[in-house]
Amino acid sequence: MHEVEIQGIADGEVAKGIKAYNPIISGQLSREEIELSSKDENRPLVIKSTDIEISNSEKKIKKYVPLSKRQDKPDSALWLIRQHNMLKDSQIAKLVGITKNSVTSIRNKSYWNYNNLNPKDPVALNLFSQKDLVEALEKAERRIKREKKEKEKKVKFNSPFSFTDPLQAKVVNCIMKCGKKTVAQRILQDAFAEMFRRGEKDVLKTFETAVKNATPAIEVRPRRIGGSIYQVPTEVNPKRQQTLAIRWILTAARSGKGQPVAKRLASEIIDAANERGTAFSKKEEMHKMAHANKAFAHLARY
Repeated sequence: MHEVEIQGIADGEVAKGIKAYNPIISGQLSREEIELSSKDENRPLVIKSTDIEISNSEKKIKKYVPLSKRQDKPDSALWLIRQHNMLKDSQIAKLVGITKNSVTSIRNKSYWNYNNLNPKDPVALNLFSQKDLVEALEKAERRIKREKKEKEKKVKFNSPFSFTDPLQAKVVNCIMKCGKKTVAQRILQDAFAEMFRRGEKDVLKTFETAVKNATPAIEVRPRRIGGSIYQVPTEVNPKRQQTLAIRWILTAARSGKGQPVAKRLASEIIDAANERGTAFSKKEEMHKMAHANKAFAHLARY
Protein backbone atom coordinates (compact mmCIF):
# COMPACT_ATOMS: atom_id res chain seq x y z
CA MET A 1 0.00 0.00 0.00
CA HIS A 2 1.05 3.60 -0.56
CA GLU A 3 2.12 5.80 2.34
CA VAL A 4 -0.63 8.35 1.65
CA GLU A 5 -3.27 5.59 1.75
CA ILE A 6 -1.94 4.31 5.06
CA GLN A 7 -1.92 7.87 6.49
CA GLY A 8 -5.53 8.33 5.34
CA ILE A 9 -6.60 5.13 7.10
CA ALA A 10 -4.78 6.25 10.28
CA ASP A 11 -6.51 9.70 10.17
CA GLY A 12 -9.93 8.11 9.63
CA GLU A 13 -10.45 9.76 6.24
CA VAL A 14 -10.38 6.55 4.23
CA ALA A 15 -12.03 3.16 4.89
CA LYS A 16 -14.09 4.31 7.85
CA GLY A 17 -16.01 1.01 8.11
CA ILE A 18 -12.93 -1.21 8.07
CA LYS A 19 -12.38 -3.44 11.10
CA ALA A 20 -8.99 -3.75 12.76
CA TYR A 21 -7.19 -7.06 12.34
CA ASN A 22 -4.43 -8.22 14.68
CA PRO A 23 -1.48 -9.50 12.55
CA ILE A 24 0.09 -11.27 15.54
CA ILE A 25 -3.00 -13.42 16.18
CA SER A 26 -3.32 -14.26 12.51
CA GLY A 27 0.35 -15.32 12.40
CA GLN A 28 1.37 -12.78 9.77
CA LEU A 29 3.80 -10.89 12.03
CA SER A 30 5.54 -11.49 15.34
CA ARG A 31 5.85 -9.01 18.21
CA GLU A 32 9.65 -8.96 17.81
CA GLU A 33 9.31 -8.04 14.13
CA ILE A 34 7.02 -5.13 14.98
CA GLU A 35 9.40 -3.88 17.69
CA LEU A 36 12.40 -4.04 15.35
CA SER A 37 10.60 -2.04 12.67
CA SER A 38 9.38 0.45 15.29
CA LYS A 39 12.97 1.23 16.31
CA ASP A 40 14.17 1.55 12.69
CA GLU A 41 11.88 3.57 10.41
CA ASN A 42 13.66 2.46 7.25
CA ARG A 43 13.29 -1.25 8.04
CA PRO A 44 10.29 -2.90 6.28
CA LEU A 45 8.08 -5.46 7.99
CA VAL A 46 8.75 -9.03 6.89
CA ILE A 47 5.60 -11.16 6.74
CA LYS A 48 5.91 -14.78 7.81
CA SER A 49 5.56 -17.36 5.03
CA THR A 50 2.77 -19.77 5.83
CA ASP A 51 2.99 -22.34 3.01
CA ILE A 52 0.65 -25.21 3.59
CA GLU A 53 1.75 -28.57 2.22
CA ILE A 54 -1.10 -30.38 0.55
CA SER A 55 -0.61 -34.13 0.27
CA ASN A 56 -2.31 -35.93 -2.59
CA SER A 57 -1.66 -39.36 -1.19
CA GLU A 58 -4.88 -40.82 0.04
CA LYS A 59 -4.82 -43.55 2.61
CA LYS A 60 -6.11 -46.79 1.23
CA ILE A 61 -9.13 -47.81 3.23
CA LYS A 62 -9.75 -51.50 3.50
CA LYS A 63 -13.01 -52.38 1.90
CA TYR A 64 -15.35 -54.48 3.98
CA VAL A 65 -16.06 -57.84 2.38
CA PRO A 66 -19.32 -59.50 3.47
CA LEU A 67 -19.18 -63.01 4.91
CA SER A 68 -21.16 -64.35 1.97
CA LYS A 69 -18.49 -63.20 -0.49
CA ARG A 70 -15.32 -64.04 1.42
CA GLN A 71 -15.19 -67.45 -0.23
CA ASP A 72 -15.12 -65.83 -3.70
CA LYS A 73 -11.41 -64.95 -3.55
CA PRO A 74 -10.10 -68.52 -2.98
CA ASP A 75 -12.58 -69.77 -5.60
CA SER A 76 -11.28 -67.16 -8.07
CA ALA A 77 -7.68 -68.11 -7.31
CA LEU A 78 -8.50 -71.76 -8.05
CA TRP A 79 -10.16 -70.72 -11.34
CA LEU A 80 -7.09 -68.72 -12.40
CA ILE A 81 -4.75 -71.60 -11.51
CA ARG A 82 -6.75 -74.03 -13.64
CA GLN A 83 -7.53 -71.75 -16.58
CA HIS A 84 -4.31 -69.71 -16.74
CA ASN A 85 -1.57 -71.87 -15.28
CA MET A 86 1.15 -69.55 -16.68
CA LEU A 87 0.35 -66.88 -14.08
CA LYS A 88 2.68 -66.72 -11.09
CA ASP A 89 1.39 -66.99 -7.55
CA SER A 90 2.29 -63.36 -6.89
CA GLN A 91 0.27 -62.22 -9.95
CA ILE A 92 -2.79 -64.19 -8.87
CA ALA A 93 -2.49 -62.86 -5.33
CA LYS A 94 -2.30 -59.28 -6.63
CA LEU A 95 -5.28 -59.72 -8.93
CA VAL A 96 -7.58 -61.49 -6.50
CA GLY A 97 -6.47 -59.73 -3.33
CA ILE A 98 -5.26 -62.60 -1.15
CA THR A 99 -1.86 -63.59 0.17
CA LYS A 100 0.72 -65.39 -1.92
CA ASN A 101 0.91 -68.22 0.65
CA SER A 102 -2.81 -68.85 0.19
CA VAL A 103 -2.39 -69.10 -3.59
CA THR A 104 0.57 -71.47 -3.16
CA SER A 105 -1.41 -73.69 -0.79
CA ILE A 106 -4.34 -73.77 -3.25
CA ARG A 107 -1.97 -74.72 -6.08
CA ASN A 108 -0.43 -77.47 -3.92
CA LYS A 109 -3.90 -78.62 -2.77
CA SER A 110 -2.93 -78.01 0.85
CA TYR A 111 -5.41 -75.18 1.48
CA TRP A 112 -7.42 -75.76 4.66
CA ASN A 113 -10.77 -75.57 2.82
CA TYR A 114 -9.63 -76.94 -0.55
CA ASN A 115 -12.36 -79.63 -0.78
CA ASN A 116 -15.09 -76.98 -0.59
CA LEU A 117 -13.62 -74.67 -3.26
CA ASN A 118 -15.57 -74.14 -6.48
CA PRO A 119 -13.75 -72.43 -9.39
CA LYS A 120 -15.45 -69.12 -10.25
CA ASP A 121 -14.61 -66.51 -12.87
CA PRO A 122 -13.20 -63.49 -10.97
CA VAL A 123 -14.19 -61.09 -13.77
CA ALA A 124 -17.82 -62.19 -13.41
CA LEU A 125 -17.53 -61.70 -9.64
CA ASN A 126 -16.24 -58.15 -10.29
CA LEU A 127 -12.98 -58.72 -8.38
CA PHE A 128 -11.05 -57.14 -11.25
CA SER A 129 -11.60 -56.17 -14.88
CA GLN A 130 -10.95 -58.15 -18.04
CA LYS A 131 -8.26 -55.59 -18.98
CA ASP A 132 -6.32 -56.42 -15.81
CA LEU A 133 -6.47 -60.12 -16.65
CA VAL A 134 -5.25 -59.56 -20.23
CA GLU A 135 -2.33 -57.39 -19.02
CA ALA A 136 -1.33 -60.06 -16.49
CA LEU A 137 -1.45 -62.78 -19.18
CA GLU A 138 0.68 -60.68 -21.57
CA LYS A 139 3.21 -60.10 -18.81
CA ALA A 140 3.32 -63.84 -18.08
CA GLU A 141 3.87 -64.64 -21.78
CA ARG A 142 6.75 -62.17 -21.98
CA ARG A 143 8.29 -63.74 -18.88
CA ILE A 144 8.01 -67.25 -20.35
CA LYS A 145 9.64 -66.16 -23.62
CA ARG A 146 12.44 -64.44 -21.73
CA GLU A 147 13.07 -67.52 -19.59
CA LYS A 148 13.06 -69.74 -22.69
CA LYS A 149 15.68 -67.56 -24.40
CA GLU A 150 17.86 -67.58 -21.29
CA LYS A 151 17.54 -71.35 -21.09
CA GLU A 152 18.57 -71.74 -24.73
CA LYS A 153 21.62 -69.55 -24.12
CA LYS A 154 22.67 -71.73 -21.21
CA VAL A 155 22.57 -74.93 -23.33
CA LYS A 156 26.12 -76.19 -23.63
CA PHE A 157 27.39 -76.55 -27.17
CA ASN A 158 29.11 -79.82 -27.98
CA SER A 159 31.33 -79.13 -30.97
CA PRO A 160 31.10 -81.77 -33.72
CA PHE A 161 34.68 -81.03 -34.77
CA SER A 162 36.69 -84.20 -35.28
CA PHE A 163 40.32 -84.76 -36.27
CA THR A 164 39.42 -88.04 -37.97
CA ASP A 165 36.67 -86.70 -40.24
CA PRO A 166 38.18 -86.55 -43.78
CA LEU A 167 35.89 -83.70 -44.91
CA GLN A 168 36.73 -81.52 -41.91
CA ALA A 169 40.43 -82.34 -42.28
CA LYS A 170 40.29 -81.26 -45.92
CA VAL A 171 38.58 -77.98 -44.99
CA VAL A 172 41.19 -77.33 -42.28
CA ASN A 173 44.00 -77.89 -44.80
CA CYS A 174 42.34 -75.46 -47.21
CA ILE A 175 41.92 -72.82 -44.48
CA MET A 176 45.50 -73.25 -43.26
CA LYS A 177 48.09 -70.65 -44.23
CA CYS A 178 51.84 -70.69 -43.54
CA GLY A 179 51.54 -74.09 -41.84
CA LYS A 180 49.39 -72.77 -38.95
CA LYS A 181 47.12 -75.77 -38.64
CA THR A 182 46.03 -75.03 -35.06
CA VAL A 183 44.72 -71.62 -36.14
CA ALA A 184 42.80 -73.23 -39.01
CA GLN A 185 41.24 -75.79 -36.65
CA ARG A 186 40.20 -73.04 -34.24
CA ILE A 187 38.57 -71.09 -37.11
CA LEU A 188 36.47 -74.10 -38.10
CA GLN A 189 35.50 -74.78 -34.46
CA ASP A 190 34.49 -71.13 -33.98
CA ALA A 191 32.44 -71.32 -37.20
CA PHE A 192 30.57 -74.37 -35.83
CA ALA A 193 29.91 -72.52 -32.54
CA GLU A 194 28.62 -69.47 -34.44
CA MET A 195 26.28 -71.67 -36.49
CA PHE A 196 24.89 -73.15 -33.28
CA ARG A 197 24.42 -69.67 -31.82
CA ARG A 198 22.41 -68.67 -34.89
CA GLY A 199 19.93 -71.51 -34.36
CA GLU A 200 21.41 -74.47 -36.24
CA LYS A 201 20.70 -77.50 -34.06
CA ASP A 202 22.57 -80.12 -36.12
CA VAL A 203 25.72 -78.22 -37.08
CA LEU A 204 27.50 -81.17 -38.70
CA LYS A 205 24.51 -81.97 -40.93
CA THR A 206 24.29 -78.33 -42.01
CA PHE A 207 28.00 -78.31 -42.82
CA GLU A 208 27.76 -81.47 -44.94
CA THR A 209 24.63 -80.16 -46.70
CA ALA A 210 26.41 -76.91 -47.55
CA VAL A 211 29.34 -78.74 -49.15
CA LYS A 212 26.94 -81.00 -51.05
CA ASN A 213 24.87 -78.07 -52.37
CA ALA A 214 27.99 -76.25 -53.55
CA THR A 215 29.42 -79.35 -55.29
CA PRO A 216 29.32 -79.07 -59.13
CA ALA A 217 28.52 -82.15 -61.22
CA ILE A 218 29.83 -80.74 -64.50
CA GLU A 219 32.22 -77.99 -65.52
CA VAL A 220 33.37 -76.26 -68.74
CA ARG A 221 36.96 -76.68 -69.96
CA PRO A 222 38.57 -75.04 -73.01
CA ARG A 223 39.74 -77.42 -75.77
CA ARG A 224 41.78 -76.46 -78.85
CA ILE A 225 40.56 -78.42 -81.84
CA GLY A 226 41.46 -77.56 -85.43
CA GLY A 227 42.81 -74.14 -84.57
CA SER A 228 39.67 -73.13 -82.66
CA ILE A 229 39.06 -73.08 -78.90
CA TYR A 230 35.81 -74.60 -77.71
CA GLN A 231 34.25 -74.52 -74.24
CA VAL A 232 33.58 -78.21 -73.72
CA PRO A 233 31.30 -79.47 -70.89
CA THR A 234 33.14 -82.14 -68.91
CA GLU A 235 32.09 -84.30 -66.01
CA VAL A 236 33.91 -83.38 -62.80
CA ASN A 237 35.99 -85.97 -60.95
CA PRO A 238 34.47 -86.76 -57.45
CA LYS A 239 37.62 -85.60 -55.65
CA ARG A 240 37.68 -82.38 -57.63
CA GLN A 241 33.95 -81.82 -56.95
CA GLN A 242 34.59 -81.63 -53.22
CA THR A 243 37.69 -79.51 -53.71
CA LEU A 244 35.81 -76.94 -55.83
CA ALA A 245 32.94 -76.74 -53.31
CA ILE A 246 35.32 -76.12 -50.38
CA ARG A 247 37.35 -73.62 -52.40
CA TRP A 248 34.29 -71.59 -53.37
CA ILE A 249 32.95 -71.50 -49.81
CA LEU A 250 36.30 -70.37 -48.38
CA THR A 251 36.83 -67.80 -51.17
CA ALA A 252 33.42 -66.28 -50.46
CA ALA A 253 34.16 -66.19 -46.71
CA ARG A 254 37.56 -64.52 -47.22
CA SER A 255 36.16 -61.92 -49.61
CA GLY A 256 33.85 -60.49 -46.93
CA LYS A 257 34.98 -57.70 -44.60
CA GLY A 258 34.05 -56.27 -41.25
CA GLN A 259 33.73 -59.54 -39.31
CA PRO A 260 36.06 -62.29 -38.08
CA VAL A 261 36.67 -65.02 -40.63
CA ALA A 262 34.90 -67.61 -38.43
CA LYS A 263 31.64 -65.62 -38.54
CA ARG A 264 31.94 -65.07 -42.29
CA LEU A 265 32.60 -68.78 -42.80
CA ALA A 266 29.55 -69.68 -40.67
CA SER A 267 27.38 -67.30 -42.72
CA GLU A 268 28.57 -68.79 -45.99
CA ILE A 269 28.01 -72.37 -44.78
CA ILE A 270 24.45 -71.54 -43.66
CA ASP A 271 23.73 -69.79 -46.98
CA ALA A 272 25.05 -72.74 -48.99
CA ALA A 273 22.98 -75.17 -46.91
CA ASN A 274 19.87 -73.08 -47.70
CA GLU A 275 20.78 -72.99 -51.43
CA ARG A 276 21.84 -69.37 -51.57
CA GLY A 277 25.06 -67.41 -51.25
CA THR A 278 28.17 -66.91 -53.39
CA ALA A 279 29.34 -70.55 -53.51
CA PHE A 280 25.94 -71.90 -54.53
CA SER A 281 25.57 -69.15 -57.15
CA LYS A 282 28.95 -70.06 -58.65
CA LYS A 283 27.90 -73.70 -58.96
CA GLU A 284 24.64 -72.68 -60.66
CA GLU A 285 26.51 -70.41 -63.12
CA MET A 286 28.84 -73.27 -64.02
CA HIS A 287 25.91 -75.59 -64.71
CA LYS A 288 24.22 -72.94 -66.86
CA MET A 289 27.41 -72.42 -68.86
CA ALA A 290 27.75 -76.17 -69.40
CA HIS A 291 24.13 -76.37 -70.53
CA ALA A 292 24.69 -73.49 -72.99
CA ASN A 293 27.71 -75.28 -74.53
CA LYS A 294 26.17 -78.76 -74.65
CA ALA A 295 26.55 -78.73 -78.47
CA PHE A 296 30.31 -79.23 -77.98
CA ALA A 297 29.93 -82.11 -75.51
CA HIS A 298 30.99 -84.65 -78.21
CA LEU A 299 34.41 -82.96 -78.33
CA ALA A 300 35.21 -84.17 -74.81
CA ARG A 301 36.63 -87.42 -76.21
CA TYR A 302 39.46 -85.63 -78.02
